[in-house]
Amino acid sequence: MLKVAFDMDGVIADFRYVFKLEVLKKYGHDIDRPTRRGGKITHRLAVPDVDDKSINNMIYNVIANLSKEIYPYNDVKEALTLFYSYYDRPVTIVTARDKDKEGVKDATELWLKTHFPEIEFDVVYIRHKYKDLYLKENKYDSFVEDRLKNANAIADVVRRVFLVDRIWNLGRDTKPSVIRVNSLRQAVLAILNGT
Repeated sequence: MLKVAFDMDGVIADFRYVFKLEVLKKYGHDIDRPTRRGGKITHRLAVPDVDDKSINNMIYNVIANLSKEIYPYNDVKEALTLFYSYYDRPVTIVTARDKDKEGVKDATELWLKTHFPEIEFDVVYIRHKYKDLYLKENKYDSFVEDRLKNANAIADVVRRVFLVDRIWNLGRDTKPSVIRVNSLRQAVLAILNGT
């Protein structure tokens, strides 16, 4: 049986929307408006003149304290229910969330139980830069991601990588083997149909 895993934020959880509201409130900056960083235009979770450490602290504050305001993307419940009913084993989430940050692991697992009470999950917490190694070492066949840099790295070690189109990855080049999809549902159907 195929080994399949899913990223969490940007694929399952619409974390960015709540984070965007918090950034607007605190800094008056719209993260959906492209910014220049290192000479390039980007949609990163970045705010001009705010250091990465402050942004990371804000990210973990949103996860730990505002998870009740984060919702799944529209098609996610249907897609994960279909996947779970077909495979009949826990759905594997491979997330870059830092489980050692206060409240993050508990908030993540409560969020999954709240939004998907009928689905079992196996959550793996690992930094972005190590996702490809984890997936390779554990012999995963397919992975669904929203972060372009991760998708391109993972494409070298996993048979099929699906990149869910989001504002922050549109108009940017992927490796030829990365499969762009409009939604998690589209990725799940391709995985189940072997296409």
